[in-house]
Amino acid sequence: MRRPATLLGKDIATHIAKQRQTEHPQRAAKALDDAVIAAYAAIEPDGEWSPSWAEVFVETSAGQPLPKGHELSSRRAEIEQLILGKLLRMNLERLEPT
Repeated sequence: MRRPATLLGKDIATHIAKQRQTEHPQRAAKALDDAVIAAYAAIEPDGEWSPSWAEVFVETSAGQPLPKGHELSSRRAEIEQLILGKLLRMNLERLEPT
């Protein structure tokens, strides 16, 4: 049985609207992660901050766990340790008397 074109059009529009609702926050979170890493790279040019690190935070934001057994889990843990180590070092350097 064929569906009327108007009903089909509504289904497509509803699908697109739902897709945008889920994609927009992910794009915004990715843009924020990219901006944060770029900001640290700008204030510490020799710190070897990599823009590619933001890729491991696309599915779930920083601070939110990946699902158990996710293929990015080990890479994400590695990057989180790199970031935390760099932030700790930067803070300790700020505390050193000049």
